[in-house]
Amino acid sequence: DEEDQSNTATVTITVNAVNDPPIVQDLSVFVQEDGTTNITLVAYDEDSDDNLLVFDIVDSTSHGSLTVNARALDMWTYTPHSDYDETDSFTYRAFDGDSLSAVATVTIMVTAVNDPPVASNVEVASGGLTSFTFPITDYINDIETDDSGLSVDFVYGGGINGGAIEINDLMVTYTMEMSTDIDYIPYRVSDGVAMSTMSLLTITDLPGMARHNREALFAVNDTVFVTYGSIIQLTLQGLDVSTPFEQLTIDTTSTPVNGSLTNLSSYIHTDGEPSTSRTADYTPTINVSSIDSVLFRVTNSASEELERHIFINIIPVNLVPTLSSIDDQFEDEDGADITVFINPTDPNTNDLLTVSVTSNNTVLLPNGS
Repeated sequence: DEEDQSNTATVTITVNAVNDPPIVQDLSVFVQEDGTTNITLVAYDEDSDDNLLVFDIVDSTSHGSLTVNARALDMWTYTPHSDYDETDSFTYRAFDGDSLSAVATVTIMVTAVNDPPVASNVEVASGGLTSFTFPITDYINDIETDDSGLSVDFVYGGGINGGAIEINDLMVTYTMEMSTDIDYIPYRVSDGVAMSTMSLLTITDLPGMARHNREALFAVNDTVFVTYGSIIQLTLQGLDVSTPFEQLTIDTTSTPVNGSLTNLSSYIHTDGEPSTSRTADYTPTINVSSIDSVLFRVTNSASEELERHIFINIIPVNLVPTLSSIDDQFEDEDGADITVFINPTDPNTNDLLTVSVTSNNTVLLPNGS
């Protein structure tokens, strides 16, 4: 009051903790069609150890599959559905044992990869004619390209038994030029980017005589193209055009220098058919424009043999540079500036690299970058 002061009293204020929900980030990633990519979900929390956070997929992908791959930062592997090449997405959130974060979105851009066209093994009856015309479009197809835009390569230039081939607007005219009852035409089809494996058109019901002196073995050299980072399936193929048809023996006699050859298949042969083949996967091991080769041998039961090459053109690609992780930095409040060294590496050694750092924290990065 106006004469005396009271004793001093203490007011104790207890600030009760309120759990702050963890924070998650929207992400964008890229993956090639029919490939896979690892996606690391990121979250941090002010109240608990980030390693204790639990991640939850809210809405999964529509055009691919997610497989959990690790725990610490919750790594997931995304695999798009076969031949899907558009945008996919999923949402996720984090849980710290008490509160859920907001929902973040991961957007996945699936980039298109060209699918090679397909050429079929078929029989075409001549109807007893020495010359006739038929549409090759009945036996070829491509997922991405209108079939009318495909080009056909008759790898032997005509029939093994002497028949002549002409093609106009994918209409094929066959003309028998040597007396025979049957002819075989190896062919393949291209969409301008990729080539199909070699297949066989068998021309039957020709009005000539069966040829008993025709060549027993047939195989061709081949040329293919592959982009570094991809795998191409090679077809090692031989034809037995003497009756009765037999399964041939096919083996490799040299290995590639600039790549690896794996997964050599068992024999692909149907009784009564002239074709025998095996497939193998070729993977380039250098990112340099170069030509590699595989030598293979085709042998029949009479020990007659042919050796042929498959030439592989390697197309180099620009590889993504990488950044090494930076150790956590510690400094007292109002302490000196911290200098962090960023060391990018790039497999394409001649490229000029540019490093940028962004943050919305103007205290940490006063210049914004």
